[in-house]
Amino acid sequence: MMERVFRDIMPLKVNRVKGPGNKFLHLTNERSDFFLNLVPKYSMWDLCAPEAIFASRFGVLTDAKQKPLFYDSSRRSFGLFNGVVAARDANTYLETLSSYEEKSGKTLAASQTQIRRQVHLKSQ
Repeated sequence: MMERVFRDIMPLKVNRVKGPGNKFLHLTNERSDFFLNLVPKYSMWDLCAPEAIFASRFGVLTDAKQKPLFYDSSRRSFGLFNGVVAARDANTYLETLSSYEEKSGKTLAASQTQIRRQVHLKSQ
């Protein structure tokens, strides 16, 4: 499913970078323009510090529903279940989302919901 999402976004280049901190370092240092992970696996605490640095450089980070990440230590689970979407600036963020919706005919939120269901079914 993620391969289909990448195909619809049509990036010029895909950088495969390990670790959340390294991914946001790529964005912050302008070696990447956009980051997307719709698989519900990230821990919110893996993104807390990178997001602070990234936001200070005018980067945009939301979940697939275009809502800001909310860090709450009282939650039972620290997983980010609605995916992670990041762009080096607001224009890149909006253009990429618009392009995806135009090419795929659906929102990233709808695609993320499908992926989350697939992951849940595989884990049973």
